[in-house]
Formats: sequence, C-alpha cells, structure tokens
Amino acid sequence: MDGRECAAFPPPVTLLEAGGLGLPAQKEEWLRGLARAALDGVLTAEHLRSVGPEEALAELRALAGVGPFSAGLILIRGAGAPDAFPGDEPRLFAILREAYGLPEDAPPAAYRKLAEAWRPYRSWASFLFRASAYGVLD
Repeated sequence: MDGRECAAFPPPVTLLEAGGLGLPAQKEEWLRGLARAALDGVLTAEHLRSVGPEEALAELRALAGVGPFSAGLILIRGAGAPDAFPGDEPRLFAILREAYGLPEDAPPAAYRKLAEAWRPYRSWASFLFRASAYGVLD
C-alpha cells in the first residue's frame, strides 16, 4: 500500500509462539504443522518451484491437513507455479468435460493427459478455463 509492504498473514514463527488461536484443536495443530514446514523450508515458494510439480504436490499432500485441492491451490496460487495441473479439482474437470466432450466417468488420468498439451503453462490454462466458464473474462 503506497509502496509499503503489508503482511496478509502472520509469519510462521508467530503462529508457533501464539497461544490459543481460537480454532478447533485439530485445525490449530495443522496450522502449526504448516508453520513448522514453512520454517523448515518445505512450505516456501522457492522450494515448491524448485522441484517438479508432481513432486511438489506430493510433498504438499503429505502435510497434515492438506488435501489434494488445497495442495493445488498452494502450489499454483501460493507458490506461483506456472506449469502445474490441478489434477483433483472437480469443477475444472466438469468444465473440461464440456469443452472436450469427455464422458462423465472419465478418470483423472484423462484430464492429466489432456493438460499435457498445455505445457509449460498448465496452471494458466487451467485458470483460463475456470475464468471463462465463470464469466470472469467477459
């Protein structure tokens, strides 16, 4: 703001040192685990972009509290990875089924295969499909 840096979320060390965060115990445990992962260098944009997208997604899914959908969001939006296909996103799958005429029961592998043609910008292509379907580009 006006050339000043503003924090949108507390730094990891603050989350670890804070008392009760006002969350259910399980979520608080997950959040502290994510803070530790960030301090250990696992949950950083630099690290996540330094490994392949599939490896980064696997590392993220291994963190407690991070499922397939969240892993994709963290990698693509949080780390800014330009070439990661969010392979577990039902809304995107529905958009792609319509655009490419895929059957309702198409397996995730069919979507990943389709997305190979978008390399090295699978993240951006996925974003554009969603944005177009939701009228953001109109």
